[in-house]
Amino acid sequence: MLQQGLFSADVCFYLGERPPLLAPPKYLVPSLGAGYDCDYANPDVLLNRMSVRDGRIVLSDGMSYRMLVLQNCTSPVQEICDRVGAYQSLKVSSVPSTEMSVEVITKLRELILAGATVVGPPPLTAGGLKEYPESDRQVKAIAASIWGDLDGVMRTERRLGKGRIIWGKTPREILIADGIMPDFSYTGQAANPEQCDYIHRTVGDAEVYFVINRTDRIVKSEFTFRVAGKQPEIWDAVTGEASAARAYRQANGTTTIPLELDAFGSCFVVFRTPIADGMAGPAATNVPGWKELSMVKSSWKVSFDPVWGGPASATFPALVSWTDRQESGIKHYSGTAIYRTTFQHRKTAGTGGKGGRLYLDLGDVRNVAEVSMNGRKLGVLWCAPWRVEITDVVRSGKNSLEIGVTNLWVNRVIGDLNLPAARRIAKTHDAFRFDFLTGKTPLARSGLLGPVRILARED
Repeated sequence: MLQQGLFSADVCFYLGERPPLLAPPKYLVPSLGAGYDCDYANPDVLLNRMSVRDGRIVLSDGMSYRMLVLQNCTSPVQEICDRVGAYQSLKVSSVPSTEMSVEVITKLRELILAGATVVGPPPLTAGGLKEYPESDRQVKAIAASIWGDLDGVMRTERRLGKGRIIWGKTPREILIADGIMPDFSYTGQAANPEQCDYIHRTVGDAEVYFVINRTDRIVKSEFTFRVAGKQPEIWDAVTGEASAARAYRQANGTTTIPLELDAFGSCFVVFRTPIADGMAGPAATNVPGWKELSMVKSSWKVSFDPVWGGPASATFPALVSWTDRQESGIKHYSGTAIYRTTFQHRKTAGTGGKGGRLYLDLGDVRNVAEVSMNGRKLGVLWCAPWRVEITDVVRSGKNSLEIGVTNLWVNRVIGDLNLPAARRIAKTHDAFRFDFLTGKTPLARSGLLGPVRILARED
């Protein structure tokens, strides 16, 4: 999905000409704020791929932006620069360069005259020593013709040809003044702007948004997209299940949709089928209802791999983290353990709403689970919701359930750090890959945590 079409961004930040020219990872740019997205360009892109069409800055591949911001550095946030530079052991400055080559400033003037909006202060000197000092005089002369009497405080904007140059306003201020609403917003975004994030791509006539919950809690909110006149569709990023949104409303060129995202969950919201402006969905929610039919309360027989220090068999009267057990072989176990139990289920006609669909919900798992019921494999679960359909598998009466759960490696490493080298179970580069761990590092919760329930889906 995210490899199709073109990325959609309102702003392009120009990195300047001072090395190293590194684009930062996606983060909340202070001058842009939440709800708008951006891209980055270096001198090669500016000089050889940028042009102007209908007031937008356009690249040769079709990418386009509302404005070009002369950031002249990787990021104005030093923490971001340090993070980017650490990858290659480079020192990256957050202080914008005040230099610009004759070629770049000449191209900027061409773009503005053709209709582009360019934001940022004028350069003070020419970059490099090519044809110096004549290059210095040229840069200052061209800068004077572009910025004119702007001072970035009292005089912040002027027209030049079909375009404009702005100095002293943030990209967000300019977009809002131009009537360009955020491309993506949600209830509570102002107070918690990094709770959720998005990527927007345009695929032909369709607008595709990838929406993510960046927290370990379920998020229920209303999400607003800068799209109108098209039916919103909700696509499950894990299963691929897609359906038209039943609850939505349109207003002022936007569509608002209530969504529920699981912990660290995500979904695609796709707009592609035309509908009437102002049309709204008939329902109040896009989330199916769930009815608990029963809970698996029986004890579990759990098999660990003795090669990795675990017992061949253990009984769990109730579902708890391996780290809550007293046995060292379970507490510090890393690998796969097989949970087995049986349970009774009474299958009644019509249970489960539309189509009578039934699901097994594992509650919480750390960290991956492979589920089998009555000898039939149902699939691997690796993220919330820890839920798999069992409609065609569960029987009336006695059912057998087998769940293979695999956790992370960290608990075995911590356990080994408390053992003499000769007795350690895992052979690893602990000084290289796990130098942040000690024998006293808190263990990571592991295993099937539950509760395990049978649910009916009520659409």
